[in-house]
Amino acid sequence: MDKYNREENVIIYAGVSSYIGSIRGRQDSKIIDGVKQSSMLNHIKDLSQTSVANKIGAPAYTTDKQVFHTDSGDIVSLFCLSPAAQGGESKLASSWRVYNELAKTRPDLLKTLAENWVFDG
Repeated sequence: MDKYNREENVIIYAGVSSYIGSIRGRQDSKIIDGVKQSSMLNHIKDLSQTSVANKIGAPAYTTDKQVFHTDSGDIVSLFCLSPAAQGGESKLASSWRVYNELAKTRPDLLKTLAENWVFDG
């Protein structure tokens, strides 16, 4: 990572990602010039002191702590260009592995997890 500049790192990351999976997830839908747009690559950084500060909808774009959350997708990847001043730990788990472990050890929970849930999107 230190060998390349920011733009080269983004290009390398996108290239490796396209080799691993050909379908891209999209998020953060926005209307730009009347056309719905969404991004496939997000730079998680503090935007709280910028002109878009009043439009920030997630703590990922501030210095606020991130609460435990789930990112959906078959493959989720993270690439850190610079470490956090403090904290910054991530925990990753396979949803398939969690499911299989529950099926083995707590099958009674699978029915509950398969029911409809309120989704805060």
